[in-house]
Amino acid sequence: MKRLALLVRRWWGVVTIAQAVSLCLIVVAETAYLYPIYGRGQERARQSSCVNNLKRVATALNMYLDDNNHTLPSSVVCATGSTPTEQEITRFLTATFTGAPPTGTKPVSWGQILLPYLYESFSLCEDCVYCPSDVLKTTLSYWWVAAIDQAWRTLGVRSATQLCCPSNQIVFYEHSVWHYGGARGIREQSVINAAYLDGHVQRLIVRNGAKAYPSKTDEQSGQASRRTGAPMYFNYDTAKAAFHPGVADYVDPRVYSHNGY
Repeated sequence: MKRLALLVRRWWGVVTIAQAVSLCLIVVAETAYLYPIYGRGQERARQSSCVNNLKRVATALNMYLDDNNHTLPSSVVCATGSTPTEQEITRFLTATFTGAPPTGTKPVSWGQILLPYLYESFSLCEDCVYCPSDVLKTTLSYWWVAAIDQAWRTLGVRSATQLCCPSNQIVFYEHSVWHYGGARGIREQSVINAAYLDGHVQRLIVRNGAKAYPSKTDEQSGQASRRTGAPMYFNYDTAKAAFHPGVADYVDPRVYSHNGY
């Protein structure tokens, strides 16, 4: 009887170990199969969150325009002197969001200008200015299009009503290919999300952009916002349905828009 009990215990131990090993193998196999699916699901969730952030930012801009006689924000508003410096322009386009400016000082970026309007369900939505896939957050995730700011200062295009094509004018864009390629920065044929003046958000393909990604230094400092190429510059003639050949120049957003992306 003792021998039988001993054999049963040994048999049960062997079976239990075998079952445990089999279970572990099954778990490993299922994990290997499901992890990519789970990862894709997480990325789709981040994409959706990013689009919602851009919509909130675009809504905040339109609320600001309603309160300010349709006058667009500008680096001029942030300048310490009568004319913004190159550093002040870059900061306006891209500066890291730091909340409200100290009392008695001017805002430094579009994010701070729109701060009073970045509320959702009565709570400040500070995270709205960051893409959930932007892990560094060295600058705002969504940059203001430099051509609009340039036109404000040099062409007198200071009202949103002066722009010819609100549904084709990009105002905010992802400055990196977080969702559609994974490389930092943008270049020719990069796929990014962008918010337009009329408030809608869509995915677009960068045309007439730079051939190479910007350096990490330019990207993380915000200098990449001044690079030649779309979507930083207006370069599409809606009347002629053709891209402007002089992409190195700022062109009038009353004539050129981002249509065609």
